[in-house]
Amino acid sequence: MKSEQVGRERFVFHEGKAYCAKEHRADVWHGYPVGWIEVPAELRNRWKRAGSVTKKDINRFWEGHS
Repeated sequence: MKSEQVGRERFVFHEGKAYCAKEHRADVWHGYPVGWIEVPAELRNRWKRAGSVTKKDINRFWEGHS
C-alpha cells in the first residue's frame, strides 16, 4: 500500500495500525506508529469508507496501543 501525503507528513496503515512519516531532508523519511487520533479525519474516514480499515481497528488503536 502506498502512503498518502497530508501537508508535510505521510500516513499509511498496516494490520489495522496507523503510521506517520516525516521528511528529515530531501527523500529521507522517518516513519513511526501513531494512534488513529493523529491521522487526519478526512484520510481516516476515506480509508474506513473504502473498507481498508475497520471501525474496530480505529477504536482499538485510537491512541496508538492495544
